[in-house]
Amino acid sequence: MPSSDARGSEPVDAAWVCRRYEEIRPRLPAASFPAQTRMVDDLSDLIAEFDVFVLDGYGVLNVGTEAVPGGVEWMAALRAAGKRLIVLTNTSERGL
Repeated sequence: MPSSDARGSEPVDAAWVCRRYEEIRPRLPAASFPAQTRMVDDLSDLIAEFDVFVLDGYGVLNVGTEAVPGGVEWMAALRAAGKRLIVLTNTSERGL
């Protein structure tokens, strides 16, 4: 069941979120994309180029309750290099 918008009785659902996004779009920074993408062997090719790494939890760092091989070591390497590490996930599994 969608929650209510704190400013009114309109339900906060996917349609509301899309409308709200379009309302504030002019205030958001413009997206920019590189002219070309490139393939890298692993994160070590990127550590020097970025200050922050945002990684997905489920399927990237873990599958179910099991860590992906090398995931813990990569997180430690990023932290040791002084990088900020943010883990996001949309998994609905509990107990992880």
